[in-house]
Amino acid sequence: MLTDYAAHCPHDGCSWRGYIFPQGNRESSSPALPTRREITFLCPECHREWQARIVGDDAINLPLEEHATAAAEA
Repeated sequence: MLTDYAAHCPHDGCSWRGYIFPQGNRESSSPALPTRREITFLCPECHREWQARIVGDDAINLPLEEHATAAAEA
């Protein structure tokens, strides 16, 4: 079963807040598989992505610069 998270969009000019499901392969979020520590969200308002780290039952936004650097290195 997928889990939604309370989140807020960290992008400048966007004030979206609410509950959201992570992006990506829905099977990879299955509790039977090893837990992913980082997830990607797609903002329903501005349609930009950001990443968060799972800490307990919470999703903590990663700095936008860290996400851009990780994407550039991949």
